[in-house]
Amino acid sequence: MSLKMTIISKNKSKLNKRMTDVFHKMQGLGNDFMLIDATLGWSLPDAHIIRQWADRRTGIGFDQLIYVSGQPNNWRYQFFNADGSEAEQCGNGQRALALYLSRQYQATWPQVVDGLGGKVSLSVIDEDHIKVIIQGAIECHSVGAGMHVNVGNPHWVLVVDDVQAEGFKHWREQAKLFFPQGVNIELVEQSEPGEIVIRIWERGTGETQACGSGACAAAWALTMDNQQSTYKVSMHGGILQVICDRNQGTICMTGSARHVFQGVITG
Repeated sequence: MSLKMTIISKNKSKLNKRMTDVFHKMQGLGNDFMLIDATLGWSLPDAHIIRQWADRRTGIGFDQLIYVSGQPNNWRYQFFNADGSEAEQCGNGQRALALYLSRQYQATWPQVVDGLGGKVSLSVIDEDHIKVIIQGAIECHSVGAGMHVNVGNPHWVLVVDDVQAEGFKHWREQAKLFFPQGVNIELVEQSEPGEIVIRIWERGTGETQACGSGACAAAWALTMDNQQSTYKVSMHGGILQVICDRNQGTICMTGSARHVFQGVITG
């Protein structure tokens, strides 16, 4: 499929449901997505097409592709990185998906969606308060200088003195030794009690403005060392509120998402 794109609406309150090649550009804290809906006629694109669409100069441009299928109260999600590889989970993508379901299908809440990273509960209060609850088995243990946290997808959480001064090169080289299948890297700086600043390197994409699952992983890792369970997580793209419940084995993330524009692939 060659890429010929037409923007047919921007910030439209009611999204078009009839055009089979309609896509949606979404973002959560600057982590941006292309969303396509199987119920509108989309089939799952291959890795080559995803890379073409993801190119920010010749394509649509995005960090991840969201592919949603199923039906109300039985939705399934799939996430794909800009290099075409599949990602198990994406916290910011889940908020974008929740906003889409709210606008397109007037979904009732909560909605439990399922996919490679496990079941996730979504709730929308408004565009600034979208709640995602990760409720699958969460793994956490020490690996090298950091903590390996799996929240449906793998993360390596490293506490540093200054996230802005710290570079990713060394840690990416170390990650290849510990995680040959790839891992998301979070550099974490603790500022005040219950407040952290992170930078993220996402496998298959590179450094991103924000990472919802990374914020959850960082907060969960820090609960191993103290009694703090609620965190304000600051990233380049904005702030997420994260609540870790170790007794229930759940992580609740609350933050914003936006629908940027709706377009159609015409060629």
